[in-house]
Amino acid sequence: MFIRGLVMSSLRDKASSEKSDGRVNMPSLWRASRWARFSVALAMLLGHVFAGGAEQAAAQDQRELTQAQCEEGVSTKSFSIQERWAWGQICAGEPANMADYPDTGEDNQPNCNPASKGKQAGRWLDTRILSPEFIEFIAAHPLYAQAFVKRLARVECAIVNGQIDLSNKEVRPELIIADSILKDGINMTDARFLRSFSIERSSVTGLVNAAGATFDRSFTLKEGVYEDINLNNARIKTSLRLVNSTVTKTFTAQATDAESGINLKDMSFMEEVNLNYAKTAGALGIIDSKFQGEFKAAFLEAGVGVFLWNASFERGASLSGAKTAGALSIEHSAFRGAFRAGGLD
Repeated sequence: MFIRGLVMSSLRDKASSEKSDGRVNMPSLWRASRWARFSVALAMLLGHVFAGGAEQAAAQDQRELTQAQCEEGVSTKSFSIQERWAWGQICAGEPANMADYPDTGEDNQPNCNPASKGKQAGRWLDTRILSPEFIEFIAAHPLYAQAFVKRLARVECAIVNGQIDLSNKEVRPELIIADSILKDGINMTDARFLRSFSIERSSVTGLVNAAGATFDRSFTLKEGVYEDINLNNARIKTSLRLVNSTVTKTFTAQATDAESGINLKDMSFMEEVNLNYAKTAGALGIIDSKFQGEFKAAFLEAGVGVFLWNASFERGASLSGAKTAGALSIEHSAFRGAFRAGGLD
């Protein structure tokens, strides 16, 4: 506004000085018009430069504020040295791969896939240990949620000793735990996840408990070994995906609502699977999976269909009272026990 006022004042002075006997000199008027166009263009250019500089300064201020918030949050906790390093990685928008933690003085690169069949994890250094409180901090701490670039928290090649407790918390970033060892499970009961959640290529001892939780995007467990999984009454606004994994005890998802679909692919379930009263507007897809215990899906509702392809059910399966608006498709599947589908609609 200051630049525009200065230009207009200059134009008025120039036009006033070129009036004579009530007549305006036409060449002078043309020069004034040309001067006006040049001045306006200059004002626009300077305004753009100043605005761009202001935007850059604001962005720099935001980055400094973000860094200050990260440091303030970490300083209030008794985190280990490697946790501070991991926080620095995540704060910068990078994965916290604990196999890359520097200055260990030893080879820190053994196999980082503890769930991989036929491979040894090797001796994992203590520098890979992260506390449950650290995971809770990066997932749900208010300062983290306000950070400028933080929409993803990814932890890799870590050992977590103790239960991660996210119950009744709001988790803003996408949370991915990969190639890690969780020694006492994760509690997500009645939590709210604003983005996706996944555990990949990991070994989880104890319970993965998401009973009553809400996931605004997907819930995924893949390429891992899990002990117990409880998703009773959970709401997943896209898909529930269990892929290429082993569940050594029970998997229960009673009355779970997964809007886009329930997908169990390349899975091995050692004990009971319970999907009674589960609901999806998409499909229940069970493909290339093995069920050593009983499979229950009584009163299941599937909008698109139920697909049992190349699956084996060692102790039978129940779809009694289930409903689907689409097809019931059973291809290349084996039932060693009874297959019950009374009342299937």
